[in-house]
Amino acid sequence: MMSGRKMVVGLAVLALLWGSAAGKAQQTRYGIEEWNAFQDTNPQVTQDPAERLQKIEAFLSRYPESVLRVFVHQYQAQTAFSLQRYELAMEAANSLLALDRAEAEDFLRQSNYNDLQIVVHFYRGQMIYAYSFLQLLSQDPAQVRELTEEARERARQGMQLHEQLYSQVSPPQDPQQRQQFEQEKKRAEGTLRSVMNPHALVANVYWQKKEYEAAAREYEVALEENPAEPVLNYRLGAASLQKKPTDYRRGFWYLARAIGLGINKSDDVRGYLTRALAGYQQVPPDCLEGEVNELVARASETLSPPAGWELISAERVSAVRQTMSVKTIFDELEAGGESARLMFLAACGTEIGVGEDGQPGLAVMVLDVTQAEDNLVTLRAAAGQEAVDAKQVNIEVKVVGPEEAKNLKAEDVVRISGKISGYQNEPQFLVKLSEGRVHPEDLQ
Repeated sequence: MMSGRKMVVGLAVLALLWGSAAGKAQQTRYGIEEWNAFQDTNPQVTQDPAERLQKIEAFLSRYPESVLRVFVHQYQAQTAFSLQRYELAMEAANSLLALDRAEAEDFLRQSNYNDLQIVVHFYRGQMIYAYSFLQLLSQDPAQVRELTEEARERARQGMQLHEQLYSQVSPPQDPQQRQQFEQEKKRAEGTLRSVMNPHALVANVYWQKKEYEAAAREYEVALEENPAEPVLNYRLGAASLQKKPTDYRRGFWYLARAIGLGINKSDDVRGYLTRALAGYQQVPPDCLEGEVNELVARASETLSPPAGWELISAERVSAVRQTMSVKTIFDELEAGGESARLMFLAACGTEIGVGEDGQPGLAVMVLDVTQAEDNLVTLRAAAGQEAVDAKQVNIEVKVVGPEEAKNLKAEDVVRISGKISGYQNEPQFLVKLSEGRVHPEDLQ
């Protein structure tokens, strides 16, 4: 969010490049007392901001229909901003921008303003409003929340004037002024575009204050207008996981959606999602690659989680763990579908095949032996009589010992153990084990 100092610099740049006044108001539509009261509102006449603001308010109270308001509201907005009275600055800018435009422009031309300077005059009012909105937002997001629709409309109007203004003005030739010109142009455009999505701004302030429930509410509204913005999706997901009570369903969905939409540092966001999901399901993070990939693909397709969509909970995973065996693991994984997903989450990382003596005890027939770089040897084997009879591979083991396992060959029958690390159903059913070991007696 832009600091107050930078905002003041921005207003000063406008004054530097185009001037804050292009001539004197013509004394044809008011009396001498009104003119003298108006003179007192001018920053060059009354230099103390607090005193000047009092004289401005007195003028507006005494001359509520004065044509000179086209200047006085500008002075009021600038003075209120300098005194950090941002609500008043916004009100003054609104009053300026609410004037009858044809009448105001006609009077400015009588005061020797050209067409470009007239655009600058109203553009400055739009920018003071935008800057004041941002400053007030940082102080009290709850209060500013009620002004979001008005702020959005002002920013849209401001962007139109911004484009009109910069299309007519060439950058200064002086390098320093040119750099200042370009910086202010970019800064002003960024400010207006930010205010055009005010719910995101309000949400960001709540986020910084760690008020995650309020932040999530605002990010949700902001996403309705900009559903494909990765950062908004990420922030909504993260805020949903941070708030109390935690909304895991929406938290995981929007983190996954941010990844699918190509958020910056997507690997870091994927790691965050994986760790959070692992904690929720009580499953080792290494077991969730497939689960996360599927979630990212699904969340990329639609903004909101579909009705009825739920994540597999730690309670369901724990219940399956209480009853699983090598046979039920193989049967459920081979069945595929939701039951296979649940069984894999429950079984992943579990060591199978260990006998009562602590040694490998799952009998398999080796059908293929492959040397590997990350382990001693990889065995593709048949487990179970039906697979053995058909010589059908249904288990793959990355063996880490004993050393003699590298001498195994096809059709050797050995006892193994290992940790379940993956499975596949296509093109053929296969259970994958890591940290595999072979019974030493079978290697003699």
